[in-house]
Amino acid sequence: MPGSLVDAASHRVRITVQLRADVARELAAHHSRSEATTNLLDLIDTAGAGLEPVFPGVGEPDLESWFTVFVSEPASPALLTALQRHEAVLAAYIKPPESPP
Repeated sequence: MPGSLVDAASHRVRITVQLRADVARELAAHHSRSEATTNLLDLIDTAGAGLEPVFPGVGEPDLESWFTVFVSEPASPALLTALQRHEAVLAAYIKPPESPP
């Protein structure tokens, strides 16, 4: 996928996602989940993707809303579009590769 950040070892694309604060809190607390959170996790699971916090355990609301979704390269365009349209997602994008120094 041109312009995407792909993990060379696993051929998985990293999608950076910012979630609504309430959804991020639910994911961090591992307790009852709203419909929006459940739907988001189902979407990620169905795509065969994984979700990880960018700043695990920081407890800072502005930072705890950022996550990385790891997904196979072929599934990445459809998942990116679905994430961008999801009610729990404030932003979803694939970072372009860093430029050389």
